Amino acid sequence: MKTRIILSLILAVLFSSLGNAKKVTISNSGNTYTPDEITVELGDTVVFNISSYHNAVEVSQSTWDANGTEPNGGFDIDFGGGELVLETPGTFYYVCTPHASLGMKGIITVTSTITSSEQSTVESNSDAVLSVYPNPVSDLMTLSFNVNRQTRVSINILDITGRTTQNLIDSDYEPGIYTEIVNLEHLRAGRYFVYYRSRYESTVWPLLLVK
Repeated sequence: MKTRIILSLILAVLFSSLGNAKKVTISNSGNTYTPDEITVELGDTVVFNISSYHNAVEVSQSTWDANGTEPNGGFDIDFGGGELVLETPGTFYYVCTPHASLGMKGIITVTSTITSSEQSTVESNSDAVLSVYPNPVSDLMTLSFNVNRQTRVSINILDITGRTTQNLIDSDYEPGIYTEIVNLEHLRAGRYFVYYRSRYESTVWPLLLVK
């Protein structure tokens, strides 16, 4: 029951922060995006208010550097504009297909951090039996946990809805301090939670996965 309360509090804080998402507009001045570089938070909406002669197609960085137009399978804003919400942190490169050779291209950087309010929610409602680092993490994550009495320990990765996306540990442990390294490279970038549970203790920690 205690763990459910903790997770509910964290999710409430998270969705409250996403509710404050803003809109950022990109227009065009001739054959130039204005602004051509922006930084937004996860959940923000990017509005392309551009003329019917221009589009915005996501490309790889190498294609962007070469003023190329080969799409990389990412977003594709039609001629005349549209709206875009990027669901993962990272740097996104895009070009105007007819005018990339003229240098009409832009960059969107999407950032996401674990806020102090999320962190304090966890710290004030959980036992200090688990540490997770680095956080944010890109692939390899280290778990360090303290077992005070012989017990079975399970550690899982939960998505922001509370659904288990990866089972990390489910074993019996004698008293002691343990360190495990886990690979998260197959998970998509985004926000997750690390859920530690034993017979005697449980805790939930926010985790940010970046690529």
